[in-house]
Amino acid sequence: MKDGVLETVNATDPDQGAGGSVLYSFQPPSNFFAIDSGRGIVSVIRELDYEVTQAYQLQVNATDQDKNKPLSTLANLAITVTDVQDMDPIFINLPYSTNIYENSPPGTTVRMITAIDQDKGRPRGIGYTIVSASLITVAYRYD
Repeated sequence: MKDGVLETVNATDPDQGAGGSVLYSFQPPSNFFAIDSGRGIVSVIRELDYEVTQAYQLQVNATDQDKNKPLSTLANLAITVTDVQDMDPIFINLPYSTNIYENSPPGTTVRMITAIDQDKGRPRGIGYTIVSASLITVAYRYD
């Protein structure tokens, strides 16, 4: 998306003069998108959230400016929202507390820690890191 422009629609009218110019609008109006009535430039006017709505179906109305008998036509415009990673992963089954025997051999599994990605789009791997530890060794892996 360049400079907030999402798409540009175009309709032509072979009439000469003012009757040949075309004005654009959404039918019905959209709460999330605007269209420049003279240039057909579609832009976003409110923040979109993939987790709420993944796609929009809009109808664009193009009307010529004939003063005696204006003509119009409708076209469908499909807009698909692409998910971005905007939701933090969350740990499940909190709080974590584990006991381990003092004579446990090296490599013993102490506890399985699980987090989930809250984004609904294409799942991404979650990396685990111990931020603060004392004498803990962890095998690093991605879910």
